[in-house]
Order: sequence, then C-alpha cells, then structure tokens
Amino acid sequence: MQNVGTVREIKGTKALVEVQRHSSCSKCGACNLGSEKSKVITAENSAKAQEGQKVMIDMATVGVLRAASIVYIIPLITLILGFIATTYVLGGNEAYGMLGGLAIMLISFLLINKMEPRFNKNKGYTPTITEIIED
Repeated sequence: MQNVGTVREIKGTKALVEVQRHSSCSKCGACNLGSEKSKVITAENSAKAQEGQKVMIDMATVGVLRAASIVYIIPLITLILGFIATTYVLGGNEAYGMLGGLAIMLISFLLINKMEPRFNKNKGYTPTITEIIED
C-alpha cells in the first residue's frame, strides 16, 4: 500500500511523516477514528528525506493485512471464545458469559499492546519512505 506524505521530523533512521487519509482508509476509518484529514506516522527513512519534503511511503500489503488481523480479528475471536467458555463453565449464564468474553478480549488487547515493540522491529509492519517526490 502506498501513500504520499510530508516529512515533519527526522529521528535517527526514522521520520515522522504526515499523510493524508487514503481512499481505502475512508471505508475503514479505524486508524483515524476522528474527523482529522491527516495522520502522523513513523516510517523508515531509507530515501534519506529531509524535513518538509514530500515523500512516497510504502508498506507491504501482507503487513497491512497481518496487522489488521492482529488488531481486529484476534480480539473478536477471543471475545467469542471467552463468551462460550465462560457460559459453559458457569452453566449457561449469558450475562456472566458476556462479562467473561469482554474480560478475555480486554486481556487480548493488553497482550497485543505489550507486544507492540516486537511488531515495530519487524520490517513487514513498518512503513518505509521509498522515494522523494519533487514538486
């Protein structure tokens, strides 16, 4: 997935890049739930871009799909499995089943958040500045 953005700040080998919401994002909106039209992301600065330059950012589609499945599908599965397991253990009480499902889903979110530094080290999940765009 490619996007155009403007470099706002350089931090070592990484750059903070302001990107406009992509047309595919308008359908989902998950990465930017507010009404803001832009978002600042951290990207690997392999093109050696400087502050203020327009750049092309690329992220492997496989990485985008994996990240989406980790953030959305795993918690959904844990919610369902937590509901079923808690309802079964407590003899069919659906109210406790929902509470158990929500608790287990919350735990999955906490685990995903704790694993974020590991994901950040994986190049498949990291956007990369591939080229500098001349105006």
